[in-house]
Amino acid sequence: MLVSENQRPTELTSLTASGTSRDVIKYSFPQRYAESYVGIMECFLDVVEGIASLLLKCHAQSLVMHLVAHVIDS
Repeated sequence: MLVSENQRPTELTSLTASGTSRDVIKYSFPQRYAESYVGIMECFLDVVEGIASLLLKCHAQSLVMHLVAHVIDS
């Protein structure tokens, strides 16, 4: 069996006679996947600065820009 649970600030679980408790999950998608967002933004900036070239089709480019706008707003 494989299990993939939501990310939490810590992976500590408290087991006591009264029950089990854990940290709450990270609040938002950008918090849970912060490393991915950093990588995407670094790649985007490399393209803007001319360090790298963009390998995406026009439709994919608009989806990326939509994603970046949501990251900035959150």
